[in-house]
Amino acid sequence: MVELGDVAPATVLQLLQPEGAQRVLGDTGDLSVLHNISYHLLAGSHSPHKKFLAVGLASVRRPRGYYLPATLQSLFTQSTEEELQEMVVVVHLADADPSWNVRVAADIARKFAQQILLGRLLLIHAPHEFYPTLQGLKRNYNDPEERVRFRSKQNVDYAFLLAFAANLSSYYLMIEDDVWSAKSFLTAIRKALASREGSNWATLEFSKLGYIGKLYRSSDLPRLARFLLLFYQEMPCDWLLHMGLYSSFQGTVNRLEDDEFQPDALDIPDNPPATLFTSMSQPARVARVRVRTGSQERQGDFLRFGVLELGRWRGPNGHDCGAYTMDQSEWLIIQSIEVWTAAGS
Repeated sequence: MVELGDVAPATVLQLLQPEGAQRVLGDTGDLSVLHNISYHLLAGSHSPHKKFLAVGLASVRRPRGYYLPATLQSLFTQSTEEELQEMVVVVHLADADPSWNVRVAADIARKFAQQILLGRLLLIHAPHEFYPTLQGLKRNYNDPEERVRFRSKQNVDYAFLLAFAANLSSYYLMIEDDVWSAKSFLTAIRKALASREGSNWATLEFSKLGYIGKLYRSSDLPRLARFLLLFYQEMPCDWLLHMGLYSSFQGTVNRLEDDEFQPDALDIPDNPPATLFTSMSQPARVARVRVRTGSQERQGDFLRFGVLELGRWRGPNGHDCGAYTMDQSEWLIIQSIEVWTAAGS
Protein backbone atom coordinates (compact mmCIF):
# COMPACT_ATOMS: atom_id res chain seq x y z
CA MET A 1 0.00 0.00 0.00
CA VAL A 2 1.34 3.45 -0.95
CA GLU A 3 0.36 6.37 1.32
CA LEU A 4 1.05 9.91 0.06
CA GLY A 5 -1.07 11.79 2.58
CA ASP A 6 -0.86 15.58 2.30
CA VAL A 7 2.15 15.70 -0.02
CA ALA A 8 2.11 18.71 -2.33
CA PRO A 9 0.72 18.09 -5.87
CA ALA A 10 4.06 18.68 -7.61
CA THR A 11 5.81 16.32 -5.18
CA VAL A 12 3.17 13.62 -5.66
CA LEU A 13 3.61 13.69 -9.42
CA GLN A 14 7.39 13.69 -9.08
CA LEU A 15 7.26 10.60 -6.85
CA LEU A 16 5.08 8.73 -9.35
CA GLN A 17 6.85 10.11 -12.41
CA PRO A 18 10.49 10.57 -11.29
CA GLU A 19 11.56 12.14 -14.58
CA GLY A 20 8.79 14.71 -14.41
CA ALA A 21 6.01 15.19 -16.95
CA GLN A 22 7.60 13.24 -19.75
CA ARG A 23 6.97 14.18 -23.36
CA VAL A 24 5.99 11.19 -25.46
CA LEU A 25 5.80 11.38 -29.23
CA GLY A 26 2.68 9.77 -30.58
CA ASP A 27 3.41 6.93 -33.00
CA THR A 28 0.57 7.36 -35.48
CA GLY A 29 2.10 6.10 -38.70
CA ASP A 30 1.58 8.31 -41.73
CA LEU A 31 -1.35 10.35 -40.38
CA SER A 32 -0.07 13.86 -41.03
CA VAL A 33 -2.50 15.60 -38.68
CA LEU A 34 -1.58 13.37 -35.75
CA HIS A 35 2.08 12.79 -36.54
CA ASN A 36 4.53 13.69 -33.77
CA ILE A 37 2.07 14.85 -31.15
CA SER A 38 4.05 15.51 -27.99
CA TYR A 39 2.04 14.25 -25.02
CA HIS A 40 2.73 15.11 -21.39
CA LEU A 41 2.81 11.85 -19.43
CA LEU A 42 1.76 13.23 -16.05
CA ALA A 43 1.85 9.95 -14.10
CA GLY A 44 2.54 6.31 -14.85
CA SER A 45 4.78 4.55 -17.34
CA HIS A 46 4.34 2.43 -20.44
CA SER A 47 4.24 -1.31 -19.91
CA PRO A 48 6.79 -3.23 -21.97
CA HIS A 49 4.06 -5.73 -22.81
CA LYS A 50 0.88 -5.06 -24.78
CA LYS A 51 -2.25 -5.58 -22.70
CA PHE A 52 -5.50 -7.23 -23.73
CA LEU A 53 -7.63 -4.13 -23.06
CA ALA A 54 -7.05 -0.40 -22.73
CA VAL A 55 -9.85 1.65 -21.16
CA GLY A 56 -9.72 5.29 -22.24
CA LEU A 57 -11.49 8.40 -21.00
CA ALA A 58 -11.05 12.16 -21.28
CA SER A 59 -11.81 14.53 -18.42
CA VAL A 60 -12.25 18.29 -18.14
CA ARG A 61 -13.42 20.60 -15.37
CA ARG A 62 -17.17 20.52 -14.81
CA PRO A 63 -19.17 23.48 -13.50
CA ARG A 64 -20.73 21.03 -11.05
CA GLY A 65 -19.71 17.53 -10.03
CA TYR A 66 -16.40 15.64 -10.01
CA TYR A 67 -16.85 11.96 -10.85
CA LEU A 68 -13.42 10.88 -12.08
CA PRO A 69 -12.19 9.24 -8.82
CA ALA A 70 -15.44 7.26 -8.46
CA THR A 71 -15.22 6.14 -12.10
CA LEU A 72 -11.65 4.92 -11.67
CA GLN A 73 -12.55 3.26 -8.38
CA SER A 74 -15.30 1.29 -10.09
CA LEU A 75 -12.97 0.16 -12.89
CA PHE A 76 -10.44 -1.24 -10.43
CA THR A 77 -12.75 -2.61 -7.72
CA GLN A 78 -15.15 -4.25 -10.19
CA SER A 79 -12.23 -6.19 -11.72
CA THR A 80 -10.41 -9.22 -10.37
CA GLU A 81 -6.65 -9.25 -9.93
CA GLU A 82 -6.31 -11.48 -12.99
CA GLU A 83 -8.39 -9.04 -15.05
CA LEU A 84 -6.36 -6.05 -13.85
CA GLN A 85 -3.18 -7.69 -15.08
CA GLU A 86 -4.63 -7.61 -18.61
CA MET A 87 -5.85 -4.01 -18.49
CA VAL A 88 -4.52 -0.47 -18.57
CA VAL A 89 -6.58 2.68 -17.97
CA VAL A 90 -5.63 5.90 -19.79
CA VAL A 91 -7.00 9.25 -18.59
CA HIS A 92 -6.58 12.29 -20.84
CA LEU A 93 -6.75 15.35 -18.58
CA ALA A 94 -7.80 17.79 -21.27
CA ASP A 95 -8.88 20.97 -19.50
CA ALA A 96 -7.66 24.27 -20.94
CA ASP A 97 -6.44 25.26 -17.46
CA PRO A 98 -3.04 23.62 -16.83
CA SER A 99 -3.30 24.15 -13.07
CA TRP A 100 -6.55 22.15 -12.99
CA ASN A 101 -4.90 19.29 -14.84
CA VAL A 102 -2.01 19.26 -12.35
CA ARG A 103 -4.29 19.37 -9.30
CA VAL A 104 -6.48 16.55 -10.61
CA ALA A 105 -3.44 14.49 -11.61
CA ALA A 106 -2.06 14.85 -8.08
CA ASP A 107 -5.42 13.93 -6.54
CA ILE A 108 -5.72 10.82 -8.72
CA ALA A 109 -2.08 9.93 -8.06
CA ARG A 110 -2.67 10.03 -4.30
CA LYS A 111 -5.78 7.89 -4.48
CA PHE A 112 -4.50 5.37 -7.05
CA ALA A 113 -0.74 5.34 -6.43
CA GLN A 114 -0.62 1.55 -6.32
CA GLN A 115 -2.32 1.20 -9.71
CA ILE A 116 0.03 3.78 -11.21
CA LEU A 117 3.12 2.05 -9.85
CA LEU A 118 1.85 -1.28 -11.23
CA GLY A 119 1.49 0.24 -14.71
CA ARG A 120 -2.30 -0.03 -14.73
CA LEU A 121 -3.09 3.70 -14.85
CA LEU A 122 -1.65 6.43 -17.09
CA LEU A 123 -2.44 10.14 -16.83
CA ILE A 124 -1.70 12.12 -19.99
CA HIS A 125 -2.23 15.59 -21.42
CA ALA A 126 -2.01 16.79 -25.03
CA PRO A 127 -0.79 20.44 -25.00
CA HIS A 128 -3.19 22.89 -26.59
CA GLU A 129 -0.68 24.12 -29.13
CA PHE A 130 -1.46 20.90 -31.01
CA TYR A 131 -5.19 21.65 -31.18
CA PRO A 132 -6.82 23.06 -34.32
CA THR A 133 -8.59 26.38 -34.07
CA LEU A 134 -11.67 26.54 -31.89
CA GLN A 135 -12.73 29.97 -33.14
CA GLY A 136 -15.11 30.71 -36.02
CA LEU A 137 -16.44 27.14 -36.06
CA LYS A 138 -19.40 25.98 -38.14
CA ARG A 139 -22.67 26.41 -36.25
CA ASN A 140 -24.46 23.30 -37.49
CA TYR A 141 -27.86 22.49 -35.96
CA ASN A 142 -28.15 26.16 -34.96
CA ASP A 143 -26.31 25.43 -31.72
CA PRO A 144 -24.94 28.29 -29.60
CA GLU A 145 -21.31 29.16 -30.28
CA GLU A 146 -20.21 28.00 -26.84
CA ARG A 147 -21.83 24.60 -27.33
CA VAL A 148 -20.18 24.20 -30.75
CA ARG A 149 -16.78 25.06 -29.24
CA PHE A 150 -17.27 22.59 -26.40
CA ARG A 151 -18.23 19.62 -28.57
CA SER A 152 -15.56 20.42 -31.19
CA LYS A 153 -12.82 20.45 -28.56
CA GLN A 154 -14.22 17.23 -27.14
CA ASN A 155 -13.80 15.55 -30.53
CA VAL A 156 -10.15 16.59 -30.57
CA ASP A 157 -9.69 15.43 -26.96
CA TYR A 158 -10.90 11.99 -28.02
CA ALA A 159 -8.80 11.96 -31.18
CA PHE A 160 -5.59 12.57 -29.22
CA LEU A 161 -6.61 9.98 -26.63
CA LEU A 162 -7.23 7.34 -29.31
CA ALA A 163 -3.93 8.09 -31.02
CA PHE A 164 -2.02 7.70 -27.75
CA ALA A 165 -3.73 4.40 -26.87
CA ALA A 166 -3.27 2.77 -30.27
CA ASN A 167 -0.26 0.66 -29.28
CA LEU A 168 -1.08 -0.14 -25.66
CA SER A 169 -3.39 -3.13 -26.12
CA SER A 170 -5.20 -5.42 -28.53
CA TYR A 171 -8.60 -3.83 -27.86
CA TYR A 172 -9.75 -0.41 -26.69
CA LEU A 173 -12.86 0.48 -24.67
CA MET A 174 -14.11 4.09 -24.67
CA ILE A 175 -15.94 5.33 -21.58
CA GLU A 176 -16.71 8.68 -19.95
CA ASP A 177 -15.41 10.07 -16.67
CA ASP A 178 -18.76 9.72 -14.90
CA VAL A 179 -19.76 6.07 -15.22
CA TRP A 180 -19.96 3.04 -12.95
CA SER A 181 -18.71 -0.16 -14.52
CA ALA A 182 -20.20 -3.63 -14.24
CA LYS A 183 -18.40 -6.34 -12.32
CA SER A 184 -15.89 -8.31 -14.40
CA PHE A 185 -16.59 -6.28 -17.53
CA LEU A 186 -13.29 -7.44 -19.04
CA THR A 187 -14.43 -11.06 -18.84
CA ALA A 188 -17.75 -10.11 -20.42
CA ILE A 189 -15.87 -8.41 -23.26
CA ARG A 190 -13.63 -11.44 -23.76
CA LYS A 191 -16.68 -13.72 -23.99
CA ALA A 192 -18.38 -11.39 -26.45
CA LEU A 193 -15.28 -11.42 -28.64
CA ALA A 194 -15.09 -15.22 -28.48
CA SER A 195 -18.71 -15.49 -29.62
CA ARG A 196 -17.88 -13.32 -32.66
CA GLU A 197 -14.62 -15.01 -33.57
CA GLY A 198 -14.11 -14.99 -37.31
CA SER A 199 -16.74 -12.29 -37.94
CA ASN A 200 -16.09 -8.81 -39.28
CA TRP A 201 -16.95 -5.96 -36.94
CA ALA A 202 -15.84 -2.37 -36.49
CA THR A 203 -17.45 -1.55 -33.14
CA LEU A 204 -18.99 -3.61 -30.37
CA GLU A 205 -21.40 -1.72 -28.13
CA PHE A 206 -21.58 -2.55 -24.43
CA SER A 207 -23.79 0.41 -23.49
CA LYS A 208 -26.59 2.28 -25.22
CA LEU A 209 -25.55 5.62 -23.72
CA GLY A 210 -23.58 8.02 -25.92
CA TYR A 211 -19.90 7.26 -26.37
CA ILE A 212 -19.80 4.88 -23.40
CA GLY A 213 -18.83 1.22 -23.63
CA LYS A 214 -17.74 1.27 -27.28
CA LEU A 215 -15.12 -1.36 -28.09
CA TYR A 216 -12.64 -1.11 -30.99
CA ARG A 217 -9.70 -3.06 -32.24
CA SER A 218 -6.66 -1.00 -31.31
CA SER A 219 -5.38 -1.33 -34.87
CA ASP A 220 -8.37 0.79 -35.95
CA LEU A 221 -7.72 3.65 -33.51
CA PRO A 222 -5.44 5.77 -35.74
CA ARG A 223 -8.09 5.83 -38.48
CA LEU A 224 -10.80 6.68 -35.97
CA ALA A 225 -8.64 9.46 -34.53
CA ARG A 226 -8.10 10.92 -37.98
CA PHE A 227 -11.85 10.74 -38.68
CA LEU A 228 -12.63 12.71 -35.51
CA LEU A 229 -10.06 15.36 -36.42
CA LEU A 230 -11.32 15.70 -39.97
CA PHE A 231 -14.88 16.35 -38.81
CA TYR A 232 -14.23 17.81 -35.38
CA GLN A 233 -16.40 20.89 -35.97
CA GLU A 234 -19.23 19.19 -37.87
CA MET A 235 -21.21 17.44 -35.11
CA PRO A 236 -20.89 15.74 -31.71
CA CYS A 237 -19.05 12.43 -31.91
CA ASP A 238 -21.68 10.68 -29.89
CA TRP A 239 -24.53 12.99 -28.85
CA LEU A 240 -23.20 12.52 -25.33
CA LEU A 241 -25.49 11.42 -22.53
CA HIS A 242 -24.15 11.01 -19.03
CA MET A 243 -25.04 8.72 -16.19
CA GLY A 244 -23.83 11.34 -13.69
CA LEU A 245 -26.00 14.11 -12.34
CA TYR A 246 -24.23 16.88 -14.21
CA SER A 247 -22.92 17.06 -17.75
CA SER A 248 -19.51 18.65 -18.32
CA PHE A 249 -21.29 21.29 -20.43
CA GLN A 250 -22.69 24.05 -18.23
CA GLY A 251 -23.70 21.67 -15.44
CA THR A 252 -26.64 20.25 -17.37
CA VAL A 253 -28.57 17.76 -15.24
CA ASN A 254 -28.85 14.21 -16.62
CA ARG A 255 -30.18 11.20 -14.71
CA LEU A 256 -29.65 8.39 -17.19
CA GLU A 257 -28.73 4.76 -16.76
CA ASP A 258 -28.47 2.04 -19.36
CA ASP A 259 -31.62 -0.07 -19.05
CA GLU A 260 -29.51 -3.24 -19.34
CA PHE A 261 -26.83 -2.14 -16.86
CA GLN A 262 -26.15 -4.70 -14.10
CA PRO A 263 -23.36 -3.51 -11.75
CA ASP A 264 -22.95 -6.92 -10.09
CA ALA A 265 -23.81 -9.18 -13.02
CA LEU A 266 -21.71 -12.23 -12.17
CA ASP A 267 -23.91 -14.57 -14.23
CA ILE A 268 -22.29 -13.76 -17.57
CA PRO A 269 -23.47 -15.92 -20.50
CA ASP A 270 -20.84 -17.94 -22.37
CA ASN A 271 -22.41 -17.44 -25.81
CA PRO A 272 -20.40 -20.07 -27.73
CA PRO A 273 -20.07 -19.36 -31.47
CA ALA A 274 -23.41 -20.04 -33.18
CA THR A 275 -25.67 -18.92 -36.01
CA LEU A 276 -29.43 -18.81 -36.30
CA PHE A 277 -29.62 -20.98 -39.40
CA THR A 278 -27.37 -23.84 -38.30
CA SER A 279 -26.42 -25.09 -34.88
CA MET A 280 -23.52 -24.16 -32.64
CA SER A 281 -20.37 -24.41 -34.70
CA GLN A 282 -18.49 -26.09 -31.88
CA PRO A 283 -19.68 -28.99 -29.69
CA ALA A 284 -20.91 -27.75 -26.33
CA ARG A 285 -22.91 -29.06 -23.39
CA VAL A 286 -25.63 -26.46 -23.08
CA ALA A 287 -26.74 -25.79 -19.49
CA ARG A 288 -29.06 -22.86 -20.00
CA VAL A 289 -30.52 -20.69 -22.77
CA ARG A 290 -32.19 -17.29 -22.41
CA VAL A 291 -34.00 -15.56 -25.29
CA ARG A 292 -34.85 -11.87 -24.82
CA THR A 293 -37.70 -10.59 -26.98
CA GLY A 294 -39.50 -7.29 -27.38
CA SER A 295 -37.99 -3.85 -26.83
CA GLN A 296 -38.57 -0.69 -24.86
CA GLU A 297 -39.95 1.02 -27.94
CA ARG A 298 -42.01 -2.00 -29.13
CA GLN A 299 -43.11 -3.65 -25.90
CA GLY A 300 -45.85 -5.67 -27.60
CA ASP A 301 -43.48 -7.41 -30.03
CA PHE A 302 -42.48 -10.24 -27.70
CA LEU A 303 -42.74 -14.02 -28.00
CA ARG A 304 -46.06 -15.20 -26.51
CA PHE A 305 -45.07 -18.87 -26.26
CA GLY A 306 -42.56 -21.26 -27.75
CA VAL A 307 -40.63 -24.52 -27.45
CA LEU A 308 -36.86 -24.73 -27.32
CA GLU A 309 -35.14 -27.68 -29.01
CA LEU A 310 -31.43 -28.45 -28.87
CA GLY A 311 -30.28 -30.23 -32.01
CA ARG A 312 -27.85 -33.11 -31.44
CA TRP A 313 -27.38 -34.58 -34.90
CA ARG A 314 -27.15 -32.90 -38.28
CA GLY A 315 -29.78 -34.20 -40.69
CA PRO A 316 -29.17 -35.23 -44.32
CA ASN A 317 -30.31 -31.80 -45.53
CA GLY A 318 -27.67 -30.04 -43.41
CA HIS A 319 -30.13 -28.77 -40.81
CA ASP A 320 -30.43 -29.90 -37.20
CA CYS A 321 -34.00 -28.80 -36.55
CA GLY A 322 -37.10 -28.66 -38.69
CA ALA A 323 -38.82 -25.55 -40.02
CA TYR A 324 -40.99 -23.67 -37.57
CA THR A 325 -43.76 -21.13 -38.01
CA MET A 326 -44.81 -18.55 -35.47
CA ASP A 327 -48.46 -18.86 -34.49
CA GLN A 328 -48.99 -15.26 -33.37
CA SER A 329 -50.26 -12.25 -35.26
CA GLU A 330 -47.93 -9.72 -33.60
CA TRP A 331 -44.44 -8.87 -34.77
CA LEU A 332 -41.55 -10.48 -32.93
CA ILE A 333 -38.30 -8.73 -31.98
CA ILE A 334 -35.47 -10.95 -30.75
CA GLN A 335 -33.06 -8.83 -28.73
CA SER A 336 -30.54 -11.49 -27.83
CA ILE A 337 -29.99 -15.22 -27.41
CA GLU A 338 -27.70 -16.07 -24.49
CA VAL A 339 -26.25 -19.52 -23.95
CA TRP A 340 -24.54 -20.92 -20.87
CA THR A 341 -22.41 -24.04 -21.17
CA ALA A 342 -21.61 -26.67 -18.58
CA ALA A 343 -18.17 -26.60 -17.01
CA GLY A 344 -15.54 -28.38 -19.06
CA SER A 345 -17.37 -28.11 -22.37
